[in-house]
Amino acid sequence: MNKIIRIRKKGLIVLLVLTAIIFYALGSIFVYFVFASNNHSKEEKAIISVDLSEIIRHMEKEKEEPEETKKYLGKYTVTAYCSCKKCCGKYAENRPNGKVYGAYGVELKANHSVASSLPKGTEIEIDGIDGIRVIEDKTANWIAEKYNNKIIDLYFDSHEEALKWGKQELDVWEVVNGY
Repeated sequence: MNKIIRIRKKGLIVLLVLTAIIFYALGSIFVYFVFASNNHSKEEKAIISVDLSEIIRHMEKEKEEPEETKKYLGKYTVTAYCSCKKCCGKYAENRPNGKVYGAYGVELKANHSVASSLPKGTEIEIDGIDGIRVIEDKTANWIAEKYNNKIIDLYFDSHEEALKWGKQELDVWEVVNGY
Protein backbone atom coordinates (compact mmCIF):
# COMPACT_ATOMS: atom_id res chain seq x y z
CA MET A 1 0.00 0.00 0.00
CA ASN A 2 2.86 2.36 0.91
CA LYS A 3 4.47 1.62 -2.47
CA ILE A 4 1.26 2.50 -4.32
CA ILE A 5 1.04 5.86 -2.53
CA ARG A 6 4.67 6.63 -3.47
CA ILE A 7 3.98 5.74 -7.11
CA ARG A 8 0.87 7.97 -7.12
CA LYS A 9 2.88 10.85 -5.62
CA LYS A 10 5.60 10.42 -8.26
CA GLY A 11 2.88 10.24 -10.91
CA LEU A 12 1.39 13.48 -9.63
CA ILE A 13 4.79 15.16 -9.68
CA VAL A 14 5.40 13.99 -13.25
CA LEU A 15 1.93 15.18 -14.25
CA LEU A 16 2.51 18.59 -12.66
CA VAL A 17 5.88 18.98 -14.35
CA LEU A 18 4.46 17.95 -17.74
CA THR A 19 1.56 20.36 -17.26
CA ALA A 20 4.04 23.13 -16.46
CA ILE A 21 6.01 22.35 -19.62
CA ILE A 22 2.86 22.45 -21.74
CA PHE A 23 1.71 25.75 -20.22
CA TYR A 24 5.20 27.20 -20.64
CA ALA A 25 5.43 26.01 -24.25
CA LEU A 26 2.11 27.73 -24.99
CA GLY A 27 3.58 30.98 -23.74
CA SER A 28 1.85 31.08 -20.36
CA ILE A 29 3.83 31.80 -17.26
CA PHE A 30 3.20 28.94 -14.87
CA VAL A 31 4.53 30.00 -11.51
CA TYR A 32 2.04 28.92 -8.91
CA PHE A 33 0.86 25.41 -8.03
CA VAL A 34 -2.34 24.75 -6.20
CA PHE A 35 -2.29 21.38 -4.54
CA ALA A 36 -5.63 19.63 -4.19
CA SER A 37 -4.72 18.25 -0.82
CA ASN A 38 -2.26 18.75 1.99
CA ASN A 39 -0.85 15.24 1.52
CA HIS A 40 2.42 16.68 0.23
CA SER A 41 5.16 17.52 2.66
CA LYS A 42 7.08 20.81 2.45
CA GLU A 43 10.05 18.88 1.08
CA GLU A 44 7.95 17.41 -1.78
CA LYS A 45 6.57 20.87 -2.63
CA ALA A 46 10.11 22.28 -2.59
CA ILE A 47 11.32 19.49 -4.90
CA ILE A 48 8.45 20.14 -7.30
CA SER A 49 9.13 23.89 -7.42
CA VAL A 50 12.90 23.38 -7.81
CA ASP A 51 12.36 20.81 -10.57
CA LEU A 52 9.99 23.19 -12.32
CA SER A 53 12.34 26.15 -12.07
CA GLU A 54 15.19 24.02 -13.46
CA ILE A 55 13.02 22.92 -16.38
CA ILE A 56 11.95 26.49 -17.13
CA ARG A 57 15.56 27.73 -16.91
CA HIS A 58 16.65 24.97 -19.31
CA MET A 59 13.80 25.74 -21.72
CA GLU A 60 14.68 29.45 -21.74
CA LYS A 61 18.28 28.58 -22.48
CA GLU A 62 17.20 26.40 -25.43
CA LYS A 63 15.27 29.33 -26.93
CA GLU A 64 18.47 31.37 -27.13
CA GLU A 65 20.74 31.14 -30.13
CA PRO A 66 23.79 28.97 -29.60
CA GLU A 67 26.77 30.88 -28.32
CA GLU A 68 29.74 31.16 -30.60
CA THR A 69 32.94 30.54 -28.70
CA LYS A 70 36.48 30.50 -29.95
CA LYS A 71 39.36 28.23 -29.05
CA TYR A 72 42.79 29.68 -29.74
CA LEU A 73 44.80 27.31 -31.93
CA GLY A 74 47.99 29.35 -32.11
CA LYS A 75 50.13 31.14 -34.64
CA TYR A 76 49.85 29.61 -38.13
CA THR A 77 51.58 30.19 -41.43
CA VAL A 78 48.77 31.32 -43.74
CA THR A 79 49.43 30.88 -47.44
CA ALA A 80 47.21 30.91 -50.54
CA TYR A 81 46.43 28.72 -53.52
CA CYS A 82 44.11 28.51 -56.50
CA SER A 83 43.01 25.71 -58.82
CA CYS A 84 45.88 26.06 -61.32
CA LYS A 85 48.49 23.40 -62.10
CA LYS A 86 51.22 25.39 -60.26
CA CYS A 87 49.20 25.29 -57.03
CA CYS A 88 47.48 21.91 -57.30
CA GLY A 89 49.76 19.83 -59.53
CA LYS A 90 48.07 16.73 -60.99
CA TYR A 91 44.84 17.54 -59.14
CA ALA A 92 44.33 20.57 -61.41
CA GLU A 93 43.63 18.23 -64.34
CA ASN A 94 40.25 16.87 -63.23
CA ARG A 95 37.72 19.71 -62.96
CA PRO A 96 34.23 18.35 -63.75
CA ASN A 97 32.09 21.13 -65.31
CA GLY A 98 34.80 23.59 -64.35
CA LYS A 99 34.09 23.13 -60.64
CA VAL A 100 36.96 22.83 -58.18
CA TYR A 101 36.65 20.13 -55.52
CA GLY A 102 38.94 19.74 -52.54
CA ALA A 103 40.35 16.50 -51.11
CA TYR A 104 37.13 16.00 -49.10
CA GLY A 105 34.87 16.16 -52.17
CA VAL A 106 33.48 19.60 -51.35
CA GLU A 107 33.30 22.31 -54.00
CA LEU A 108 35.82 24.99 -53.03
CA LYS A 109 34.78 28.64 -52.80
CA ALA A 110 36.95 31.72 -52.46
CA ASN A 111 36.58 33.60 -49.16
CA HIS A 112 35.25 30.42 -47.55
CA SER A 113 37.32 27.27 -48.23
CA VAL A 114 40.75 26.53 -46.82
CA ALA A 115 43.15 23.62 -46.85
CA SER A 116 44.73 22.45 -43.61
CA SER A 117 45.67 19.37 -41.62
CA LEU A 118 42.89 20.31 -39.18
CA PRO A 119 39.83 18.01 -39.33
CA LYS A 120 37.40 18.35 -42.24
CA GLY A 121 34.61 20.84 -41.55
CA THR A 122 36.47 22.68 -38.79
CA GLU A 123 35.41 26.33 -38.77
CA ILE A 124 38.18 28.82 -38.12
CA GLU A 125 38.75 32.54 -37.79
CA ILE A 126 42.03 34.02 -38.89
CA ASP A 127 43.33 37.28 -37.45
CA GLY A 128 42.87 40.11 -39.95
CA ILE A 129 40.48 38.20 -42.24
CA ASP A 130 36.74 38.89 -42.12
CA GLY A 131 34.40 35.94 -41.71
CA ILE A 132 34.67 32.28 -40.90
CA ARG A 133 36.65 29.88 -43.09
CA VAL A 134 35.96 26.14 -43.30
CA ILE A 135 38.44 23.29 -43.75
CA GLU A 136 37.28 21.74 -47.04
CA ASP A 137 40.62 20.67 -48.48
CA LYS A 138 43.70 18.94 -47.14
CA THR A 139 47.22 20.31 -47.17
CA ALA A 140 49.76 17.97 -48.77
CA ASN A 141 51.49 15.89 -46.08
CA TRP A 142 55.00 17.08 -46.97
CA ILE A 143 53.89 20.72 -46.61
CA ALA A 144 52.02 20.08 -43.34
CA GLU A 145 55.10 18.34 -41.90
CA LYS A 146 57.35 21.22 -42.98
CA TYR A 147 55.21 23.60 -40.86
CA ASN A 148 54.50 21.19 -37.97
CA ASN A 149 50.83 21.09 -39.07
CA LYS A 150 50.57 24.82 -38.35
CA ILE A 151 49.65 25.88 -41.89
CA ILE A 152 46.41 27.18 -43.40
CA ASP A 153 46.08 27.53 -47.17
CA LEU A 154 43.40 30.01 -48.31
CA TYR A 155 41.59 29.18 -51.55
CA PHE A 156 41.42 31.98 -54.15
CA ASP A 157 39.75 32.08 -57.57
CA SER A 158 42.92 33.19 -59.38
CA HIS A 159 46.65 32.64 -59.17
CA GLU A 160 47.22 36.42 -59.13
CA GLU A 161 45.07 36.80 -55.99
CA ALA A 162 46.90 33.91 -54.32
CA LEU A 163 50.30 35.44 -55.13
CA LYS A 164 49.10 38.82 -53.86
CA TRP A 165 48.20 37.21 -50.50
CA GLY A 166 51.65 35.67 -50.18
CA LYS A 167 52.66 34.09 -46.89
CA GLN A 168 51.77 35.50 -43.48
CA GLU A 169 52.06 34.47 -39.83
CA LEU A 170 48.65 34.94 -38.17
CA ASP A 171 46.70 33.89 -35.07
CA VAL A 172 44.01 31.28 -35.71
CA TRP A 173 40.94 30.33 -33.63
CA GLU A 174 38.58 27.39 -33.96
CA VAL A 175 34.94 28.48 -33.88
CA VAL A 176 32.92 26.25 -31.60
CA ASN A 177 29.12 26.55 -31.49
CA GLY A 178 27.41 25.38 -28.34
CA TYR A 179 25.06 26.24 -25.53
